[in-house]
Amino acid sequence: MTGLREKWLQLTEAQLIDTNVFNAARFPLALYLSGEDYVKTVKTTGDGKAAVTRYLAGGGTLVLLSSGPFPFYYGYGPDGQSGPADILLPTLGLPIENAFESPPSTLTMVPYSGQTILTSLGAPFAFPPGDSRLRSINRSRLNPSDRYVPLIRVVNAQGRSYGDAAGYIELRVGAARGGKILYLWSSLTAGPQGQAVMADTLTWVMNGTMRIPEIKAIQAPGPGRVTLNFDLLPNLLYGVESRDRIEAGAWTPRASIAGGPTNRSVWWTNTVGILPARYYRLSARPRRRCGGTAC
Repeated sequence: MTGLREKWLQLTEAQLIDTNVFNAARFPLALYLSGEDYVKTVKTTGDGKAAVTRYLAGGGTLVLLSSGPFPFYYGYGPDGQSGPADILLPTLGLPIENAFESPPSTLTMVPYSGQTILTSLGAPFAFPPGDSRLRSINRSRLNPSDRYVPLIRVVNAQGRSYGDAAGYIELRVGAARGGKILYLWSSLTAGPQGQAVMADTLTWVMNGTMRIPEIKAIQAPGPGRVTLNFDLLPNLLYGVESRDRIEAGAWTPRASIAGGPTNRSVWWTNTVGILPARYYRLSARPRRRCGGTAC
């Protein structure tokens, strides 16, 4: 319904391990849509597993929307050959564990207050239908150096916690340092709250991670000049492009403007000459990092 399926690229195994293809500069966001299996090996043992770690370490964001309860659990070999359990996420810093195979008692899903991702879930709700095998985040095993935002916890009537069924983490230590992971337990989308969960997730993906740039205002300060106003978010490189027809034609680069350490608003002026019209668009991508500094 959103049209995203027409815009994303489903990576082949060869593309997964190609550093020139699968990297955070080209793909700021990656969606995991598999079950419990992942491509561990393409050509050499563990090269697919290493590609995921490398992607996160390069600053990538991984959204886990698995159709099975435990993403990245079974490491597959070349051409979809089944493989044994080789659990990836806990080794990267996200301690997902087997909470239970079936609900031990009446359980309640409790959204955390103050988080800005699953904003439609204000009130607690019932344990969702569907696959009841809960795989939750064990907060006691999180590295305190990482930034973790809990989203939904699972509790029984006595207040006992069975971990977080959804959470967001920014990895600041380990092999995947620099990466971000958003985890949603697979059955969260099966219940009455499923649409709200998915709508909130996609909103966060588009507004928070992809950071779609927007032209706030257009003015004509004088003959042959047009001025655009837009907001710059930190650590992004913005491009201004134009073309002379709205429906077709190549886009011509007009300016490259780097975001600073904080949010700021910019007015940018372009000379349009005698053209009857000119159409503009903005693009944004992460700034390349040189050592510990952006460049």
